[in-house]
Amino acid sequence: MKITKHQQSIANHAPDGWSINSIGEIATIKIGGDLQTKNFSPRRTENHQYQVYSNTVENFGLYGYYSTPEYPEASLTMIGRGVGLGKAFPRHEKFGAIGRLIVITPNKNFDFNYLSQYINEKITIHHESSGIPQLTGIGVAKYTISAPPLIEQRAIASALSDMDALLAKLDQLIAKKRDIKQAAMQELLTGRRRLPGFSGEWTVAALRNLGAWKGGATPSMANPDFWVNGDVPWASSGDIKSTTIDATAKSITELAVESSSTTVAPTGSVVMVTRSGILRRYFPVAKTSKPIAINQDIKALIPASGVDTEFVLQSLLLHGPDILSSCMKAGTTVESVELSWLKAYEIDLPSLDEQQAIAALLRDMAAEITALEARREKTRLIKQGMMQELLSGRVRLI
Repeated sequence: MKITKHQQSIANHAPDGWSINSIGEIATIKIGGDLQTKNFSPRRTENHQYQVYSNTVENFGLYGYYSTPEYPEASLTMIGRGVGLGKAFPRHEKFGAIGRLIVITPNKNFDFNYLSQYINEKITIHHESSGIPQLTGIGVAKYTISAPPLIEQRAIASALSDMDALLAKLDQLIAKKRDIKQAAMQELLTGRRRLPGFSGEWTVAALRNLGAWKGGATPSMANPDFWVNGDVPWASSGDIKSTTIDATAKSITELAVESSSTTVAPTGSVVMVTRSGILRRYFPVAKTSKPIAINQDIKALIPASGVDTEFVLQSLLLHGPDILSSCMKAGTTVESVELSWLKAYEIDLPSLDEQQAIAALLRDMAAEITALEARREKTRLIKQGMMQELLSGRVRLI
C-alpha cells in the first residue's frame, strides 16, 4: 500500500526532536479473531469482567465481556472493516477483540492515547478492497506517525482527552434533555398532563379541519426566467432538515410563482414531506419563518384561526412514527404518504390559550437543546483546532 503525498508531507515537516516512524516500527499489530463463545457473556458478570470489542463505532465498539482477556491495556483498536473504517479507540484496560478489528499495542516510547488521536486526525485511510471497505494489518503497519518525546505525547493526549470528556458530557446532557422533551410531548400534547390554570375538555380534530391545505410544484427547469436571480425560497424534501425552515438550496423568481402551479406557503405554515425516500426513516415536518414556495413532494397546512402553528408542529413530531405506519401508500417506487389518509389523521386539540401555553413550554425546551447543540459544535471545533496545532507541533505544550 502506498503512503500518500499528504502523509509524507506531514513527516517531512515534523518539528525538531519529533520522530517519524511507520506504525509497524513502533507497535505490535494483531487482528481480532472468532468469538470465544465459552469465554463470552453479553453482559458484565462477576466472572466476565473484560470488555470485548468489534468493528463498530456504536458504544465505542463494545460487544460483550470475556472471563479472560486477549490483549493488554494501553493498546488501541482500529476499525478494519465497514463503516467507520480506520477509526481508532484507546483501550485503558485488558480486553478482547473479534472480527477484523485491528489491535495496536505500541512500544514503551509511544503513548496509546496519543496514537489514537493522531490516527483519527492525521491519517487518511485508504481501504484495500474493491468490495466491503477493509484494512489489513500489513497495510496499517505502513502508515506514518510523527510524534514528540513520550512526556509531550502524554501532555498532548491529556489535553485532547479532556476535550473528548467534555464532548461526551455534552452528548449525555443533550440526550437527557431530548428524552425529557419527548416525555413532556407525550403527556402535554395528549392531555394526560395539564398545565396549571387550564381545565375543560379537549376535542379530537382531523388534520383536514385545522386549516387550508396547499400542494406545490416544480417550475420548468428549461425556463431560466423561472430560476436565474430568483429571490423566492423554493423548498424540496431535502430542505426540511429542522423544525423551522427559513432557507432553501434553491430560489425561484416571482415570474415562476405567477406562471406555474407552485404554491408559496405563508409565514407560520406547517410543511410536511409526503413523498421521499426519507420517509423510510422519519416524517419530516417544519414551520415556515418566512414565505416559502414548495415543490410537489411537500404539502403545506396553513392553520386556521384558533389553531396554533407550533402546537400542530409539535403534535406532528410526536405522532410522526404513527402517521408513517398508518398513512403510507403500498407498492410505490418512492415512499409516499396517502394525502387523504394524512388529512384524516386525528390529533388532540385544547383551547387556543392552552395550545399556545404548551407550545411555548416545548419551544423553550427545544431552544435549550439547540443551545446545547451549538455549544457542543463550538467545543468540537475548538478540539479540532487543538488537534491540528498540537499534533503537528505548531503549538508545543512542553
